[in-house]
Amino acid sequence: MAVCVDCAIVLYNIGVLVSYVMILGDILPAFMHFIGAPAALQQRTILLVASAVFVLWPLSSMPSMGALRHASLVCLLMIALLTVSLVGLGLRTHEELEPEPLQYGCEGTMGLLTQLPVLIFAYTCNMNVPIFYSELRAQKHENIDSKFTTKRHKMMWATYWSFGTCFLAYFFVAVYGYGAYRSQTQPDILSNLQSGNYPAAPYVKVAYSLVMFTSYPVMAFSCVASVYRLFWEFWSCFQSEDAAYARFEACSPSSGLSQEEAAALSPKVFSTPYRWPEEENLREAPDFQPASQLRSPPPEPSYAVRQLLVVIIVASTVTVGIILPDLSVVFGLTGGFCGGLVSYCFPGAFYVRVARKKSERLPCGPWLGHLLVMFGLLAGVFASGVVAWQASAQ
Repeated sequence: MAVCVDCAIVLYNIGVLVSYVMILGDILPAFMHFIGAPAALQQRTILLVASAVFVLWPLSSMPSMGALRHASLVCLLMIALLTVSLVGLGLRTHEELEPEPLQYGCEGTMGLLTQLPVLIFAYTCNMNVPIFYSELRAQKHENIDSKFTTKRHKMMWATYWSFGTCFLAYFFVAVYGYGAYRSQTQPDILSNLQSGNYPAAPYVKVAYSLVMFTSYPVMAFSCVASVYRLFWEFWSCFQSEDAAYARFEACSPSSGLSQEEAAALSPKVFSTPYRWPEEENLREAPDFQPASQLRSPPPEPSYAVRQLLVVIIVASTVTVGIILPDLSVVFGLTGGFCGGLVSYCFPGAFYVRVARKKSERLPCGPWLGHLLVMFGLLAGVFASGVVAWQASAQ
């Protein structure tokens, strides 16, 4: 299961990173042409390669996600700028567009299946949650009490607010962006922003490119971690069991290890000088894996190994982003297949396993997990099939 999860995360992250590169490829050449840059700097390939070398690679090489917090703040401000711009455009319908009725629903079942991967794609951040949690501090100052009783409460508060903020941003961009361009709305709404109908369009679009530049390293971080685990799992197949990769349950206090050994194997979620109240259950023995199958966890990748993985991921995603012409195909295939697995199938399977062992801590029984798994499989298969069929018919 661990290998399947990491494979799905890698494929999904690769699709996300490629989509970021393709959006940059749509924005940067147009802006360079707008400001009258030399012809060489207006070439899409040259700009993407330069972006990879001077921006994407250095940011993706950061040792932790916490180092990207200031870049993420810039990302949020640029998203707000795009949202306000589209709201303004939607409120005043362009004079060159003839009035036409608004249609907010999908055009039949086929239209729903075509848009479903985009919806799944929009909210998938599961693979980054453990990393965020491990780097989240329960309180900023040790001598000042935090308003959060536990680190978990702080994480859940951040989760609720982030999802709510994303929903509002998607809602306003979708409703007012469609209201501004109606039937001419493109899969990439940035393609509709032109200086002819919105004088500030080039500046808004180049500002939004900062969102891609700052989001790329966040997604690349979990991709590098999964690729490293896959390489380690492959290498461990040719090693003795005590040199192989351990699952999370290997760190349980009841796994037969001494206190010192358990501390050495403890996952990063517990690497903190403080003791978190009301979280002792996280260290309880889940009994999900037989003690005979426990193996040692992989060591932290060296700086050279991490840099090599970053270079491989950046080079491969930029190359694919240069070659592929259609962003909607990437969204559809990535969101349909891998997004269905990461967002629904794997969480549902984990829920079923936990519900059978620790049912008193969950609001529903295993049926909820089975429902999520079935929905993820059906949605992923049918949506990916529709997108692939439409792409081959073009």
